[in-house]
Parts: sequence; structure tokens; C-alpha cells
Amino acid sequence: MSASVVHFQVLAREPDELAAFYRNVLGWSVRDARLSEVSGAASGPYRWVDPGDERGVSGAIVDKKVFAGREPPGAVIVVEVDDLSETLDKVRQYGGEVLGPSDQLQLSGAGDADGAFSLAMFADPEGNQIALVQS
Repeated sequence: MSASVVHFQVLAREPDELAAFYRNVLGWSVRDARLSEVSGAASGPYRWVDPGDERGVSGAIVDKKVFAGREPPGAVIVVEVDDLSETLDKVRQYGGEVLGPSDQLQLSGAGDADGAFSLAMFADPEGNQIALVQS
């Protein structure tokens, strides 16, 4: 089973201002992209963060409103898994909590990362929220 960290999301009340902050402080390349709902609730503007080299992991600065009532408390680590349903079953089995239904989403404007994927959030036994994606 593959389970690699493939993305991160920094949540923002003011995404444009926070994108400018990270551009200035860390030199991140941030461009506008769009997250579209196929099924589920998460959709809206998406500020894509390009790591700029092969060592970095891509990310995004995301308006908190995109999560429509399922707002995580801070930054979100995104882990890609081979089988989303199987992984969510294991979350429940080992004491975690699945947070809402899975979403079917489409990302555009992010270059090589554009495409459709399934996403689900869970909380581990300590309350940390992690996103799972299956391409």
C-alpha cells in the first residue's frame, strides 16, 4: 500500500493576503487555480503553491469557506492512498473518525496536478485532521 504525503493546504480567511505573505516570506510561487465540485461540498478558488524544485511538495492556500462547515483547525496534510474506502475502514478500526462523506473533485489551473480525484478527511485519535486522496 502506498501512502505518501503529496500535498498540503494552508487555510486562510483572506487567501490573497496570505498568498502574498508566503510569496514575500518564503519566496513561494503562488498562482490562481480552481477546485470544482463533481460531487461533495468543497469547491472554489484555490491558490496553487509550486515548490519550485523536485524536493518540495506542492501545496495550496485555500479559503476556509471552501470546506463548507467542515473546516479543519489549521494546515492540512494530504496523503495519497491506493484505496480510499479501505483506508477509511482502517481509520475507523484503529480509533480515528471519518469526517463527512468523500468528495469527487476536479482541479484546474494547477498545471501537472490538474485532474479528477476523490478526497476524504479524517481525525486521528489525537484529533489531528488529515486529508486522503485517491486519483
